[in-house]
Amino acid sequence: MQQHRRPSWLRASAVGRLPTMTTAILRLVAIALALMPLPSKAVDRDKSEQVLAIYPVTSSITHAPDTAISKVVILSAQRNPSAMTAVAAAKDLFRRGGVTVIDKAPPAAITEAQGPPRPDQKPKDNPFLTFGKDIGADHVIVVEVTDALVPNKTGAGHLHDERVSVKGIGVKTGTVALEGTARWSQPIERAGEHVRELTAYAIARAICAPERWVEASAANNGRGRCRS
Repeated sequence: MQQHRRPSWLRASAVGRLPTMTTAILRLVAIALALMPLPSKAVDRDKSEQVLAIYPVTSSITHAPDTAISKVVILSAQRNPSAMTAVAAAKDLFRRGGVTVIDKAPPAAITEAQGPPRPDQKPKDNPFLTFGKDIGADHVIVVEVTDALVPNKTGAGHLHDERVSVKGIGVKTGTVALEGTARWSQPIERAGEHVRELTAYAIARAICAPERWVEASAANNGRGRCRS
């Protein structure tokens, strides 16, 4: 089984508390998610079936960053509305959590065809990391939104299997400092309507120590969280 390492900037202090930045972001995520409605699944209205509850499903790979995460640039190789919404949501959460977010547009060379940094790619060869280093960021936060169409078993047309991934990469070493993904447990009717919720879950999952994370379930009304 893979052993997860809690990043140094997430390790508990002598008094057993998470650092202020991490605690602040997780608190903001918890508040945001408590106010956000969960999506509902399409059903056959003629059969009067109850709407099935849909929960967020998350995953994470936690690494130890080379330096503390204090100044970031958040971007996406995608140019669709959902990706832009996810980037805006990520900027808001990191900024309100005490992280300096450099709000500067990336060069035109970073396109959807370019794609995010590859694990085997050296920092100097990747435009994402070069851009981040040039503007003074210590980490680049890459956000991606994917949407796969799936058949609607209870009606005509298709549903959407949408997910958001958030990955923080050190600009000097190319090391992945944090990574989290979130999707819905079942396909949803309309893509893009709940991207902010998925982004918040992906970030919470990325910065929460693996042993602290509580996955969403019927027992907690479909609300995942990071234990204090």
